Amino acid sequence: MFKYLLAPRYRKKLSKWFFETENWKKNDWRNWVAEEFERIKASEWTLRNFPDLKNYSFEDLVTYPINEKYAEAPKCFPSVFQYTSSGTFDKKTIKLSRNDGRKLLRAVMRIVWLWKGEDSFKRGLLFGFPGLISGEVAEYVGYIFLRDMLFVHGGSWRLYIDKIIEKAPYDVIFSVMPYVIDFWKNFKENIYTDPTFVICGGDILTDYIRNLIIDTASAFGKVVYPIDIYAASETTWLGSEIPPQVVKSLLHVPETHVALIHKEDGTLVNIFDAKPGDRGELIVTPLFDYTVPNYNLRDVIEILSDETPLGLPSFRVLGRKGQIIEIELSTIGYIKGVYSALMRVKGMNINCFEFTNLLGEKFGTDHFSLIYEKEDKVIMNTYVEKSIDQDKLLNSIAENDKINYMYDDIKSGMLQLNIIVDPEVLQEVRRIYYERYSGQASIPRCVLVKKEE
Repeated sequence: MFKYLLAPRYRKKLSKWFFETENWKKNDWRNWVAEEFERIKASEWTLRNFPDLKNYSFEDLVTYPINEKYAEAPKCFPSVFQYTSSGTFDKKTIKLSRNDGRKLLRAVMRIVWLWKGEDSFKRGLLFGFPGLISGEVAEYVGYIFLRDMLFVHGGSWRLYIDKIIEKAPYDVIFSVMPYVIDFWKNFKENIYTDPTFVICGGDILTDYIRNLIIDTASAFGKVVYPIDIYAASETTWLGSEIPPQVVKSLLHVPETHVALIHKEDGTLVNIFDAKPGDRGELIVTPLFDYTVPNYNLRDVIEILSDETPLGLPSFRVLGRKGQIIEIELSTIGYIKGVYSALMRVKGMNINCFEFTNLLGEKFGTDHFSLIYEKEDKVIMNTYVEKSIDQDKLLNSIAENDKINYMYDDIKSGMLQLNIIVDPEVLQEVRRIYYERYSGQASIPRCVLVKKEE
């Protein structure tokens, strides 16, 4: 009944939001977010944990303290939907009200229209993780935005191979990152329409993964659009690619949160005031009936456009900042250190985001790099999945305007880059992180190893 009677009504109702906002500019969105903040800051559930928030305006949020811990909603909060965070830092339960759910659905509908030019997809293949946002929300919204769908527990997709083939073709496929890599490396059947939208979340959609998806479908003469989406347990949706207008960057999704950037100089700037090139930690205030103001997601983002043709800023996620790494690998032993998207070691900058994409785009490999600071140099042991010509790699670094400075550091001997072919190292790191933090974990790709005391 829901599929054939209620879902079309929901889609029609939700589509009104897309048409209402279709021609909005940045100031229109800013005004709407400011009004929503005024409403949620005074909710009885928020005021129980943050009574001082009522004294702050939308503009004042840049002066509000940053919250490093997420205070869960009071027990009396009227939640109709809840799930558990992946726990990369702190495991927590997120609760959403009925009104929060409607707001999320409006955001999803607007993005579906921007992707597809319609209110829904014909048939979807969804990989999720039950109990986490990837499974709970994906299956929930799938009933509305997909005319037909197959939901698969991502870690067990091999048990569903016959069913996946039987239900094909799909015009949309959704998966969090560990299943993306595993599935497209090992599943070689033609399950695509032309085009198919492949929506990926949970971790950065690197060029290596993007090309893996494209090449697999190209073998069947099909076109796919890999789409990077950015979500967090605390806020749900934060950003999305919108091909062809916004590619290899994320359009800000304002319905779900207020976004501030904690810049490298310590200042906070609202995303609506940020300029291209501004970067720092993403600080969010969920626009839900219960909110945690100025919560630090610990993700480093960079603004790419202060206003796209779609009327909103765009950004890219560079990675985590200051994540403590402690891991025991059977392949290379015990490792303790710090992962960060951007590092400065012995005066040298290491941009992990750009280095990862270069290896993926030019050489078709992922990597896991261990960085050691010595008295006279920095050693960077980079484990890769297949053989790489060292001279070609150095030339590619020299030609890359984002990290070409590394070429001089390597040539001078200050940075010793060692390429080690050992796919088992990468497989083990992925396996341990997904088992420890679930399928939504971010994989550390550059680790500054702590000196032995």
